[in-house]
Amino acid sequence: MFYYGGVEGGGTKTSLVIYDANAKELSRVLDGPSTNFFLIGKEEAVKRLVEIIKECLKKAGLPINTTLESLGLCLSGGENEKTNEDIKSMIMSHGVAKSLIVRSDTLGPLATIGNKGLVLIAGTGSNLLTASGARCGGWGSFIGDEGGAHWIAQLATTWIFHSEDNFRHKISPFSKDQLFPIKSIFLEYFKLSEISDILTHCYDSYSKSHYAGVTKLIAELTARTNDPIGRRLFSEAGSALAHHILAVEDSLELDLDVLCVGSLWLSWELLMEGFMGTLERHATKIKSLRLISLKEPSALGAAYLGQWKSE
Repeated sequence: MFYYGGVEGGGTKTSLVIYDANAKELSRVLDGPSTNFFLIGKEEAVKRLVEIIKECLKKAGLPINTTLESLGLCLSGGENEKTNEDIKSMIMSHGVAKSLIVRSDTLGPLATIGNKGLVLIAGTGSNLLTASGARCGGWGSFIGDEGGAHWIAQLATTWIFHSEDNFRHKISPFSKDQLFPIKSIFLEYFKLSEISDILTHCYDSYSKSHYAGVTKLIAELTARTNDPIGRRLFSEAGSALAHHILAVEDSLELDLDVLCVGSLWLSWELLMEGFMGTLERHATKIKSLRLISLKEPSALGAAYLGQWKSE
């Protein structure tokens, strides 16, 4: 019997699904650790991927040394072909699959829905890829990730420190009193005695996924209290995500399907004003737009890609 696997590896978590030759799902792991090799290094990423594969094989009732017929890996950070080849060689050395392909995490979701429209990822980071191959973003938190959870957390941090310094920059016209609820969340989430202690989490013990995690609490506060700073943060994020679409508008169809991937879309009510407002003001070609989400894990699309490559 032949077995096939697909991996969707993000900046926060990793999912893997194993299928048999009849496309029947045998097992899945949906909450594995981050496998972004730019964040944790290639060796650690490969180690985690191999461990997740063995865990999924065990859940399927298969020996952990089973060799998959093919394995598709769609990974956060997988935009560089040379780096992808390095990861491929390292994983192949463990004998987990006869055939293996490594691609960007944007390709898995698109393959899952049959390669149409575009996928717009808004999770820890952000990224966009169209079915025709046009792209925008995906360069990580140091360069971009505009509209992602890490970007929101970073923007909130900047606003807090600007208010502490009375630095009246145009992007942060907020007082200490206005920012107090958001600041309180930071103090609680990062277990800080004072806000300047966050520097440890920004530098000495920085974790991208942990830092981005404070955005979930900001979303909960904003949904519960309609906090104006929280609403502004998510409006800015929605606008930034819309600008990903505008960047590739010339390559899009008039009637557009946008596949929304990533946990930030769970806060659509907070993103909507900035997202739709930006498109309404600036889009010139798009006639209609439909937001869709996956019912199956995007690891399914990664498995399709892996099987296609092996044929």
